[in-house]
Amino acid sequence: MEDEYKERPVWRTVLSIVIAIFAVVRLVATCNKMDSRQSKAKEPIEFKMPEQQFSDQRPLPPAHAPKAWNSLLYKRYKYLDSLDQTRLRDFYIVKVAKDSLVALDIKSQLKIEKGCFFQNTHDDSLKFAFKTKKNLNVFVHDFESSTAVDKSFKKLKAGSGIKNFKEFIKLSPTTKLVTYNIAKEGIKFNGIAYVYDQNNYKMFIEFESSTLPQMKLNHEALIYVASHIKVSK
Repeated sequence: MEDEYKERPVWRTVLSIVIAIFAVVRLVATCNKMDSRQSKAKEPIEFKMPEQQFSDQRPLPPAHAPKAWNSLLYKRYKYLDSLDQTRLRDFYIVKVAKDSLVALDIKSQLKIEKGCFFQNTHDDSLKFAFKTKKNLNVFVHDFESSTAVDKSFKKLKAGSGIKNFKEFIKLSPTTKLVTYNIAKEGIKFNGIAYVYDQNNYKMFIEFESSTLPQMKLNHEALIYVASHIKVSK
């Protein structure tokens, strides 16, 4: 690994740093817009589904508990792509047919690209989740709680054996990025999450990967959030 970094051209290292800084600047600007909007919003948060609807799904059997639904998304993209639509829909998963904007709240949307596997289990705290072609898992949770935000996040991930939780970047008084590790079926996943906490309302946008090193994942998440979150004026 050290030899790889030694042989890496200086311009690539500089470019990576510049891109990361640019992503952070854009992300901070986005967070500030969301802070301003959230402090004024009084309407309930709205969730807009992509064009594929789940309304015609048959009820899941009791054996399919929420943990089982979410665990399927931790499988490799290639495996999910091998399943037929009926099997995917049994777990509230659809393959996105075209680029879609999904509501995070009343004025913020997250772009989900064509080919991603999108999941909405109607869980109390999980708004939605999706898997990209690069085997990147993204989960969006939101809920109200008076519990400290760090403690809330650790509790959310307790079933996955969360370790190495720490603050990565403080973006604003109400937003920050945290890094962590979890394990699913014996496989280690690196994670980084965008954390929002204001007036007991909490939102987590979690990026998790079993293939990307932590620093690479951090970089990918910064770029993704900065370029895929759309905030209305």
